[in-house]
Amino acid sequence: MKIPYALIDYLVHFHCKRDYFECHEILEEYWKKEGKSNKIWVGFIQIAAAFYHYRRNNFRGAKKLMQSAYTIMCEEETQLESLGFDPMQLLLQLKQTIHRLNHSDSYKAIRLPIKHDTLLKKYINACRLNGLSYQETIDDAYIINKHLLRDRSEIILTRQVSMQMKSRSRKNL
Repeated sequence: MKIPYALIDYLVHFHCKRDYFECHEILEEYWKKEGKSNKIWVGFIQIAAAFYHYRRNNFRGAKKLMQSAYTIMCEEETQLESLGFDPMQLLLQLKQTIHRLNHSDSYKAIRLPIKHDTLLKKYINACRLNGLSYQETIDDAYIINKHLLRDRSEIILTRQVSMQMKSRSRKNL
């Protein structure tokens, strides 16, 4: 299987920046462009979203997402392997995270287990291009509450336009 750049970008944000919100955005955009048919991207999106909630102590939300991601990744072991991951190690990590969430243990990050040289080389190269070491983790307070602090003006405007259009169509009925 071809390794999409979106996955490499996801890994840089997941491992180095711990920007789980951005991981979610990156792969969601890719998944939508690809036609939403491949569930593995949903699994990775859910892993990132789960860690975003976990770090913010939303154990219930994180657990729900992590359990769903675990189910998807169990079904996609062959595809995980073809992308360059160690499926057994990843499933173990997800299971351990679910256990920590069940006990409301404090946030603990993971590193997605890269097994194959091709994926590792692409990831390391992307880190270098971003001025990062592939083993480095940056702590940034902004990313913990990114969904609250980002500029949402475009999202708000889009929702307002949508609501106005729905209102007009109801009046025309």
